[in-house]
Amino acid sequence: DSAGYVVWLEAPYGYGKSVLASQWAERLESEWRILWLSSGGWEVKVALEKLLELPPETPWGMLLDDLWKRPTLLVIEDLEGVEDLNPLLKDVRGLLLIASRNTLPYHELPRLKTQQRLVHLQAKQLAFTPDEATSLFRDEQRAKQAWERSQGWSLPLHFSALTGEAPDAEALLEGIQESLSQEAWNEALFLATLP
Repeated sequence: DSAGYVVWLEAPYGYGKSVLASQWAERLESEWRILWLSSGGWEVKVALEKLLELPPETPWGMLLDDLWKRPTLLVIEDLEGVEDLNPLLKDVRGLLLIASRNTLPYHELPRLKTQQRLVHLQAKQLAFTPDEATSLFRDEQRAKQAWERSQGWSLPLHFSALTGEAPDAEALLEGIQESLSQEAWNEALFLATLP
């Protein structure tokens, strides 16, 4: 929770990225200013200018000075990797949480990783473990069945705990397809045919 760090949540839909981000923000909000963006079609710089009430075409340097003038957690969700995020990643003077469904290509991420200023959580870290599923269900047999069907995928596992029904295979498949690019989906189908 100290300034200069980036948290990257990378997982398909339904792994609790937004929930985790909001819980962290809630914990920090007494001492940190919380700013929240969804990339969804906006250029990050333009969205930041609007959020900070800065004029259009504000240079990155001035924008970043204004952004980090007080302790700030900036959350940016739904990144697709086409956004121009490197200037922001190069100058993190607060906390930055970025969330994506896929791997991001920003060349600043490896630099942050080597400086040990990047926490990168992926689906395998965000998924429920079998023990966590048992705690959620309070019934070891139902928990095991739901975990095996979902492999710990948070959203269907949670719904299964609420409804008492095992995760629906067709819904799981549809959710996976919606979360992946067409290229990744084709690769998943290819890999599924291999023994």
